[in-house]
Amino acid sequence: MSKRKALMPDVFKRRKRVHVGAPVRPAPSSPQWGSDSEEHISAAAPSDTKAAMMYLCSLFPKQTYEGRIPPIIMKHQLYSVVKNKTLVDRQLNDLRNAHEVKMMKLGNEVDEYCLVFTEDYKNHITAFYGQELSKTVALRPRQENC
Repeated sequence: MSKRKALMPDVFKRRKRVHVGAPVRPAPSSPQWGSDSEEHISAAAPSDTKAAMMYLCSLFPKQTYEGRIPPIIMKHQLYSVVKNKTLVDRQLNDLRNAHEVKMMKLGNEVDEYCLVFTEDYKNHITAFYGQELSKTVALRPRQENC
């Protein structure tokens, strides 16, 4: 029996010793986890995908297009910045449901999408069409629901 224990690989053994003692508690002056101030800060912080989109929008060459199109981001560009594709897809769906991002399909490829912030899109449309947009009844509901 003792030979079997000796033959057990190191993978199953503990690497660090567990110290038994009094639990470490935070100081009374430090904020507790989950306090209101931390929840407020985490709610105001953008998600990884939104932060990556803002970064890619800042790299968009606006001078080249002379204001003819809003800053456009390709979905595969987000995949190159944020390594977790599942996280990107989930956060993009959340942003779409919150009407913060517009996603448009390009071409016949399965994952060929371009992304535009809704505010940038609305500002571009109103700047381009001006008063004609308010006269068009068919575009008004689509602009609000997109």
